[in-house]
Amino acid sequence: MTGSNAPSFSIKTICLITDSYWPLVGGVEQWVHSIGANLSIKCKVSVITHTCGPQRGSLFLKSLFPEKPLIKFDDSGNRIITLIPTFKERILLFPLVLWYFPFVRKINPKGLFDFLFIFYKIAFSRRLDALLKDANIVHCFSTGYLGVLATQACLRRSIPIIHSPPVHFDKWGDTPLLLKSFARADAIMCLSQAFKNEFLKRMPLASCEITVNPAPVKTASAAQGPAPDIRHPFVLFLGRREGHKGVNMLLSAFEKVSCQAWIVFAGPGAPITSVNRSIIDAGTVDEATKHGLLESCDLLCVPSHDESFGIVYAEAMMHGKPVVALDVAPVNEVVINNETGLLVPAGREDLLTDALNTLLANPEKRRKMGSNGYKRYCEVFEESIVMKRTTDLYERVLQNRNVPLFEKEYFF
Repeated sequence: MTGSNAPSFSIKTICLITDSYWPLVGGVEQWVHSIGANLSIKCKVSVITHTCGPQRGSLFLKSLFPEKPLIKFDDSGNRIITLIPTFKERILLFPLVLWYFPFVRKINPKGLFDFLFIFYKIAFSRRLDALLKDANIVHCFSTGYLGVLATQACLRRSIPIIHSPPVHFDKWGDTPLLLKSFARADAIMCLSQAFKNEFLKRMPLASCEITVNPAPVKTASAAQGPAPDIRHPFVLFLGRREGHKGVNMLLSAFEKVSCQAWIVFAGPGAPITSVNRSIIDAGTVDEATKHGLLESCDLLCVPSHDESFGIVYAEAMMHGKPVVALDVAPVNEVVINNETGLLVPAGREDLLTDALNTLLANPEKRRKMGSNGYKRYCEVFEESIVMKRTTDLYERVLQNRNVPLFEKEYFF
C-alpha cells in the first residue's frame, strides 16, 4: 500500500525468535538477519536465540558447556538475547542426553523429542515469558523446542505470533508437538507452496492464515567483492559442504564435462581434495567475496536434494546468472526449468553433466537465462517487495486477531 492514504506502520516492538542467528552462516540465519535489518528502520527489534556464534552445536552440549555470548547487538543495532542456561537450568536440561542414545531414539524418535520438551519447558518457560512481555508481535523461525515455548508464551500473554518454520518434512521439525504449535499461531508465513501443501496434509484443520512468501534477497553491488582471478567459463558451487548439498555428485558430474571449464567451491565444510587443477576450493568466504564470485561466475550449480527454500539460487538470479539444480521441491519453485536455468531429476548424474555441458558451451543461452533470472528476482525475491508482504501480514494479523482468516498466495 503506497501513497498519502497508506497507514503508518503500527508495530512498535517486535521479537524475532530463531534457533541460531547471525553471524553464523546459513540460509535461515541470513533470512532472519535480513528481516531484522529491514524492521529496525521502522520499529524496535529484539532477537531471541540459542546460538549466535562462533559455532553451531546441540542444545544439550550447549547446556553442559555454555558459552558466554560475545555479541549483544547485530550490525543493525538489534538486541540479541542468547538463552544461556544457568546452573539450575543445566541440571533441568540433563535428561536431553537421552536423545543422543541411538537405541533409545530409534524406538520412537518423534515421541521422544516431544517428551523431552517437558524438561526444556521447565528450564526456560519463565524466562521466555518475561522476555516477551513488551512485544507487540512475535515472528518465530524455530523448528525446535524454542518455537513450541514461544507459542505457549504468546498464548498466555495474548501476543500475536507468526511462525515461519524451515521444516524438512519427514526429517526434522515436524513432530506432532511442533506441528500443533505452528497451527496455533495467528499465521504461518512459509517459504514455498511445497511447504504449505505438506503442512496441510499433516494439519488439514489448521485455521490460521497461511501465506507463501520467499526469503528477501538484498540487492548487492558487484563492487562489493573483488574480481576473482579465475579462468572462464567457470561453475560456482556456493554453500555448506554437507551431504544433501550434492558436492560429491557435482564433482563426479564435472569430471565428465566435455568442454574446457573450471569449477569453484565456496562455503564452510571439508576441503575439496582433487588433483584436477580445474577444481578450485575458495574455502569459507565473506559476503563481499561471495557476491564477487556470483558476479564473475558463468553459472551456479548447487545440486541439493533437500532445501527449505534455497536462497542461493535467488542470489544467483540477482546477479543475472543461470542456475543448474535438481528438480525437487521447493527448488523448482525458485528456478524455472528452461527459463532461468536447467533442472535435472534427483540422482541423475549423467543428466547433470549434460546440463553443465549445455550451458558451458552456449554463452547466448547463459545470457538469456541469466536475464530471465534477473527479471524474476526483481519481481519475486527483491528485498523491498518481500518485506512489504511481510509487514502487510504483521498488520493484518493485528487487525484480524481472533477473527477467522483467509488463505492468500504471494509467491506466484
